[in-house]
Amino acid sequence: MASKQQFCEKIGWTMILLVFHSSHNFQGLTGKSATCESSHIYFFTKKLI
Repeated sequence: MASKQQFCEKIGWTMILLVFHSSHNFQGLTGKSATCESSHIYFFTKKLI
């Protein structure tokens, strides 16, 4: 059970890092719409964790 929780935490942090990285990249290309989408993904990952 503990290993499953560790796995979920690892996935959660990976997703959050991915979101921050992608939102930083998308911001330069598309502007504010990508920021809205990335925050939506962030809240979605918060629900999963």
